Amino acid sequence: MSTLRIRPWLVAVIACVILVAAAVQTGAARAAVTALTVAQAIALQDGSSGSVVGFVVGEPVSATTVNRFGFAGDTAIAIADVASKTSSTTMLYVQVTTAYRSAFGLRSTPSLVGKQIEVTGSLSAYFSPHAGLKAPTAMTISGATPTPPPTTTTASPTITPTGPPGGGTDTYYANALGRSGADLKVALHTIIRTQSVLSYDGVWTALKDTDQDPANPDDVTEIYSGRSVPKSSNGGNPDDWNREHVYAKSHGDFGTTPGPGTDVYHLCPEDVSVNGHAATSTSTTAGTPSSSAPGAWPTPTPSSPGSRSRATSLG
Repeated sequence: MSTLRIRPWLVAVIACVILVAAAVQTGAARAAVTALTVAQAIALQDGSSGSVVGFVVGEPVSATTVNRFGFAGDTAIAIADVASKTSSTTMLYVQVTTAYRSAFGLRSTPSLVGKQIEVTGSLSAYFSPHAGLKAPTAMTISGATPTPPPTTTTASPTITPTGPPGGGTDTYYANALGRSGADLKVALHTIIRTQSVLSYDGVWTALKDTDQDPANPDDVTEIYSGRSVPKSSNGGNPDDWNREHVYAKSHGDFGTTPGPGTDVYHLCPEDVSVNGHAATSTSTTAGTPSSSAPGAWPTPTPSSPGSRSRATSLG
């Protein structure tokens, strides 16, 4: 019987093949592991590649500072395990490379704040020494199909997040979405602090928008009488509608001065006769009956006292 001889070099080759196969299998097993939480990714930071799931909470600008609104760039985002986190120590800073900036940069897409995303890349410090993830190879909003980075790139568009109210609340209030507490107050203040001061003549045009009858775009609704009247019937004659200061301007000593005297938050359309009955009254039960508003002038409709109170207390 002959003896099978295996050459030493062949043994070495077989051993190498077995080792390579084992390594591939181990890598595949690691790839199948559930994505890391932000806390786990912060603790790891060994330069290995990993996938992390977290909520977008802002734009990091330094190792200790994260912008929650008024985003200046598209190059980095901060994610956390909970969308309401405000401490940078609980956040993972994620590099946003050119391929992903139009979809994941907060200057271009401020509405991303508060959404959960999954990102894959190198777990290593970003804005050193802060924990981070760099050189991403995949980024996706949770529940969406991952999109690999394109082979060519284009410049990111510049989108102004706070346009006029006509652009919709999601546009005008984009920088306030997903915020709460002090962050929400600061965001709202930033949005509304730039205001347009109207002239008293300009109030006519404004009221035709602010008090438009929802059932008839050609009319306005009078605050006390509740009547729907043509927008074009504004003026000073009987049965016209004019500009009613729901807090008597004589009590505030502001007259029709642009600013306090032309603030449309406390100016509303009302019948000339009813407005005359209102005079300088401030009580929601004072006044005398009017043919244009049966009953005491401030109470012909259930909604008008509440509207009047909101205008005087919040305006």
